[in-house]
Amino acid sequence: QILRALLGHDFAGWEEGLKRWRAHGLPYDEVTYTLKLQGSILSHRHATENAYLVLEEMKQAGMHPVVVRMNEGFLESHTELLALLVDPPR
Repeated sequence: QILRALLGHDFAGWEEGLKRWRAHGLPYDEVTYTLKLQGSILSHRHATENAYLVLEEMKQAGMHPVVVRMNEGFLESHTELLALLVDPPR
């Protein structure tokens, strides 16, 4: 449901899905953190800076360094495009 909401640009549904995940006491895994980061980047309702907080959460949770680096790459690419005044596809 989180992925479906994100793909449909339904950021309220994406956020609700993440809240429900936590409400059930489920820990985030690599996929969930990646979806959380991507939603933070793409959502018009959230500042892109929130994605940096997600990266810190991933590190604190002990996610594999390769997954963290991959997500850092996504975020850096997005930031570089914004710096060039190119609006990345949403």
